[in-house]
This record gives sequence, structure tokens and C-alpha cells, in this order.
Amino acid sequence: MRAEINQLLDRIREGDGKAFEELLNLKAGNLMQIALSLLKRDKMLAEDAVSQTNNALYKKVISKPFISGEELATADDLNRWLKTVITNNCYNIARANKRLIFVEKKKLEIMMGAGYSTDTSETIFINDVLDELDETERKALWYHTQKYSNEKIAALFGTSLHKTRTLVKKAKKKFREKYGDY
Repeated sequence: MRAEINQLLDRIREGDGKAFEELLNLKAGNLMQIALSLLKRDKMLAEDAVSQTNNALYKKVISKPFISGEELATADDLNRWLKTVITNNCYNIARANKRLIFVEKKKLEIMMGAGYSTDTSETIFINDVLDELDETERKALWYHTQKYSNEKIAALFGTSLHKTRTLVKKAKKKFREKYGDY
């Protein structure tokens, strides 16, 4: 696949418009998979992130540094760049939609080692803060961020509405003390 991507990059530099379309089709599945995993399987938001990434790639390939071969010279360069851009787009979309992204710390360390941006360090910090909450508090906070009503959360937990309100309030307070207002 690397050789194919390298050939497409060369064809794009030579002005072959179809090569850009082929490159988008080739990378679409990987980008969508990353976006879906980061945006909690929200297909509409994931499609937005992929679209923004494709637009950024288009702007990149018409730039002088790309055309001269100074930027995105190889398939590996392209893959690193795409992973960084799609990740940043997902985090920006999540922030704009006031969603917390819950990702396992181990996955984030792997992602960062694979060239993801430093924005993931904020997510690691969020996960460290969440680790300090007990499981019930984490779940209550997660449901709250997903816009579940206290009544729905109470039904899911099998507790009274009063107890659920107290639980959500306590979880939010603990989270704010460690991380700040979200």
C-alpha cells in the first residue's frame, strides 16, 4: 500500500486530479475508523471530521512545499499528517459539541507514539482525573455529558431521583476540583 500511496503522491505533484480522488478513496476507511472511535461512534460527527481532513489535505497538496516535494514526500509522512489532522479535527468537534472523549490511557499512549498531536495529552489528563472518580461517579458523569436526564440516569442505576441528582452533582464537583469547569 505504501508504494501505491507514493505513486499517487507523485501523480498529484504532476497535476493528475484523479490521483487526488484515488488517494481520498484509499484513505477514507482509515480516517472514518479513527473518527468513529474518537467521536463515540457518532457517524455524522465522524463524517464532518473526515470532510474537514479531506479539505485540509486538498489545501496541503496545492501548496508549493508539497508540489516541490518538501512536505508529505512519502506515504509515511502522509499517514502521520493525516492521523494528526483527523485527531485534532475530532477533538475540536467534540469540544464544540461539549462532549468528553473517554479513551483508555494505554490507547492514547499508543496513539501519541504513532505521531498524534500533543492535544491528546489533555485527554490523558482528563482520563487521569476520571480515574480518581469511582465507577458509579464516572458512569453518572458520562451519562450527564451525553445529555441523559437525571430521571433516565436514575432508571439506569435503579436509584431514586434525589440520590441520582446528588451523585451527578458530587461527580461534577469532584471533576471540576481536579480539572476545572467543562
